[in-house]
Amino acid sequence: MHPLRSKPLGDNSKPRLSRRFLTVLALLFTTGCLSGPPPESSPSPLLDLNYMELSRFTPTGAGGPRDSENRHRSMVRVLSKEKFAKEKERFGDRDRLYSVLPLECSGVLIAPRLILTAGHCVCIARAPDTQPGRLRQRKREPGLLYKDELLQDRVIEAVMSHSECASKAQVETLIYQAGAEGSFSGSTYSGSVVPHPGFELYFATAKDTAAAAWIDNDLAVIFLDKPVENLPIYELQWSYPAKGHEVVMVGYGPGDTHPLYGQRHTVENKITGFTRSESDDVRLVIDAQPTQEGGLTAHATPGDSGGGCVSKASPTKLLGISSITMRTNKGRMASVFTSVNAHRVWLQRQLDAQKSP
Repeated sequence: MHPLRSKPLGDNSKPRLSRRFLTVLALLFTTGCLSGPPPESSPSPLLDLNYMELSRFTPTGAGGPRDSENRHRSMVRVLSKEKFAKEKERFGDRDRLYSVLPLECSGVLIAPRLILTAGHCVCIARAPDTQPGRLRQRKREPGLLYKDELLQDRVIEAVMSHSECASKAQVETLIYQAGAEGSFSGSTYSGSVVPHPGFELYFATAKDTAAAAWIDNDLAVIFLDKPVENLPIYELQWSYPAKGHEVVMVGYGPGDTHPLYGQRHTVENKITGFTRSESDDVRLVIDAQPTQEGGLTAHATPGDSGGGCVSKASPTKLLGISSITMRTNKGRMASVFTSVNAHRVWLQRQLDAQKSP
């Protein structure tokens, strides 16, 4: 994968580029434990917005150990055959866009018949109708992410949105067997997809591949045809964690010792900041931190999209859903999770709806 770069600009465009970066790189705000919306952000050039990917990285140190003790057995695998087939038909096996789309994802059991995952795991990429126009003249709040700013000077390859998603998705639970390396049991379920009504994703060119240039409200739920039995339910935490809060990230991407899709792995880290978009989509940023051994903590990898970020102190409380991976201004990778608290109203509606017969 390559960093996403803007098209070359002439000398007369440099002042505009400088103002743009001062605005859109002012992303992160620090806060204590919150029950309401985050406060206004203060400028901080932590994240490089020219580098956004869909949790698809496998450099040295990525991933984490397998969840052999089944502490997070209610994190599930998610696959949509319908999405896979349509995107393969549209973009082909070797297309630069198709190569960055996740083939498998993760999800979280938040009710007996309800799986929470990422919107880009179940919605379908298509060709764009138009290319971005000029920046609109409007009042802008410092620190917020604005769609027109991030898409400016980009060539859009494809888009996803809530308007076209798979109708069905498949879900697989997985329980590892004690003392039997690689042995597991599980069940397969099917369900109907309901995306977040504000979900959208824009892919833009970056050298010979495509990468995410804008992503917002990256959530979807799967209403299962039958309830999952004998597995615990994750509780959605209706408050924002503090910066520095210790978390556990869980997903089905490749880990250090099991570099294959479909292995549930975990890794511990700390929240390093937050981002907020113009639609009030709040994301938790988890930077790959230096370890005492001189390495870096792990970050999200292929297949982790849709997986959960839970509190280490309260491991049944879900804080966010894995969305994208970004690069910091220090060159490290950062995993970015969509905050469940930011979407409390929509999520509560889905929880209420799954109770209906």
